[in-house]
Amino acid sequence: MAHLLADYASALWPLGHAERTGLALAIVAALTGLNLVHVRLGFLTQALLVALVAAGFACVTAAGLLVPAPTAAAPCPPGAAWAWR
Repeated sequence: MAHLLADYASALWPLGHAERTGLALAIVAALTGLNLVHVRLGFLTQALLVALVAAGFACVTAAGLLVPAPTAAAPCPPGAAWAWR
């Protein structure tokens, strides 16, 4: 993705192959540094999202176990059924 962004940047500024590769490496380094600085916040966000997904699964499971099954429909009277010809 960083190389693709560098290719798009070369449409705005005249960059050669070496400059595009350097820009892609700089983008990866910047994003890695940002991730390292905020790794604790990222961990807490991921933990919260996993907890929300687990709570959603628990609610669906509880609803499936606690909601009563529907009753059977009344049978169709004789002669009222569709006749396929």
